[in-house]
Amino acid sequence: STTELINNDNLLRSLYEGFCLSFLTQLDRTSYPLVRQHIRSYLLPDNTANQIVSFNLPQPTPRHVQVEGYWLERGKLEPVTTTGYIMTETVRENLRDLARAVSAAQYPVLLQGPTSAGKTSVVQYLAALCGRKVVRINNHEHTDLQ
Repeated sequence: STTELINNDNLLRSLYEGFCLSFLTQLDRTSYPLVRQHIRSYLLPDNTANQIVSFNLPQPTPRHVQVEGYWLERGKLEPVTTTGYIMTETVRENLRDLARAVSAAQYPVLLQGPTSAGKTSVVQYLAALCGRKVVRINNHEHTDLQ
């Protein structure tokens, strides 16, 4: 039946997202598309893979905003679309990965990377889209937790 198909597609989409969240975020940009393709080929049927991955999930509540296909809960501030932010394909992939991690909403997200890689700017952009405030903590070898 149609309901069984939808439920099966939801299960497959959840598995796909879970595998992507678990395995893609630590990869370099050369390995990323290769592993993503392996995840798709092993989890999703060939004839419906694109449909399952690109399916727009329904909005959970009016308090959610969609960012790169993921619904994120709005903050107390008014969401703002920043016009000066340059969206390259790499930035879009980073934003999609960050939105995927934030949408899970279970754990804090640690971003690692070299200086000037765009970590802070992508977080600030995402926060503006969601009407949220950013708290920045520089983490390095001299950071103490008390």
